[in-house]
Amino acid sequence: MFKEHVDDLKYENTSINAIFNEMSDMNGSTTKMFRILAWVMNVFGHKLLFTPLIRIFSMIPFVGWLLASVISVAAWIFSVLWGTMIHVFIMAIAWIFYRPLFGILLLAVFAGILFLMTYKGGVEYDVNTINNEIAANNGV
Repeated sequence: MFKEHVDDLKYENTSINAIFNEMSDMNGSTTKMFRILAWVMNVFGHKLLFTPLIRIFSMIPFVGWLLASVISVAAWIFSVLWGTMIHVFIMAIAWIFYRPLFGILLLAVFAGILFLMTYKGGVEYDVNTINNEIAANNGV
């Protein structure tokens, strides 16, 4: 039968509560560190997906450096948004089982980031409407 036990050695006299509080703080710090590390690796990994495209554009004479810089900035923005969205989604799914309200809040953050990434903004124009306006302005 499985019996849970804790192996921890201290050189000074401390209470059991102090030992458990210290272990709990260490566990919390480790969890935060791994979450931050997972987010950074997620964002950096998605940025690396664009590296071949950036290198190809940088080979274009005269304007390649400009195109590569613009695509690199766009890739960083996309990677930060996409990596954050995936990170929050995975955390939300995990939190739903332990704290449902916090998990639902994280799902709402995920939906907000997804909306920001897919929102087109402004007014959408029909091609025929634009052609008619151009023709009317030119006197045709």
